[in-house]
Amino acid sequence: MRILNINEKPLFQIHAVTVATGGTGIEENPIPILSGIVDQLPDELDALLITADLQAYDSLDKPAYARRLLGFLVAEEMAAMAQCELIPDARRIGVILAGDFYAVPELNKRGGQGNVEQIWRYFAHSFRWVVGVAGNHDLFNGQCQFGNVFRH
Repeated sequence: MRILNINEKPLFQIHAVTVATGGTGIEENPIPILSGIVDQLPDELDALLITADLQAYDSLDKPAYARRLLGFLVAEEMAAMAQCELIPDARRIGVILAGDFYAVPELNKRGGQGNVEQIWRYFAHSFRWVVGVAGNHDLFNGQCQFGNVFRH
């Protein structure tokens, strides 16, 4: 499979807040959801969802403990688009997660490590399958070992 084209115009954007480059201050940026074309897909798929580096949260309007990591929002929005038939059926979309889905909830420093297992599970629940690699900020079940975390 080769990517032939990535459209520059986003399908939509998701609002995100993160620590600014350099570690001082907070940036509010829209995260674009882009579509593309590949030369071929396996028979069981109509689309792939590929994402990485979602080290951000949904809002500054909530206390740190109530903020949602951006990975949840991306999974939720893409599943909703599939349900509304704006993209293929979620059961025919494979997901590739390329790491770094954690951000410190207080948004007071870049980096840090945290558990992103539930983000992976959310994608796995909504789409046909999920594969990927953990980023250096990602922990699973409190550790960087997979063991029996994703048995099925």
